Amino acid sequence: MKKVSVLNNITSRSFGAIFDTIEDANVWIAAMEAKAVNGKGWGYCARQVIKSELPAELSSLVLSEETIEDVVYSNLAAEYTITIEDYTESLDVRRQREYDAQGATNHELIVALWEKYIEDRADSATALQAIRVAVKTAIPE
Repeated sequence: MKKVSVLNNITSRSFGAIFDTIEDANVWIAAMEAKAVNGKGWGYCARQVIKSELPAELSSLVLSEETIEDVVYSNLAAEYTITIEDYTESLDVRRQREYDAQGATNHELIVALWEKYIEDRADSATALQAIRVAVKTAIPE
């Protein structure tokens, strides 16, 4: 698995996503960069700065300027740092994903416990326990 982290160097905000393959990660990055070219997504006006307070090193990032109540603001494009790293989910996370995929969600477990111990009906609990055993066998410690 690959974890993509994107850091906005202007606002210091970050976001990212996790992908099964590097190819999937690269497709996502390319799609996000394409959005930025069209004025959406990553590169769209990351920050407004009062023009008179704009540091010289950021002047190359000015997309446009606008005046609001006699104050001139510079709209800056974002600069991003993208990192891709190997990512392995913890055992608990992998098992939880598999439990959810098999229908053994936390809600279903609560309902099964209620039915077994309050209503004296063990059918759901027995079925969910079979799923839990199968998942633990498939994803051992």
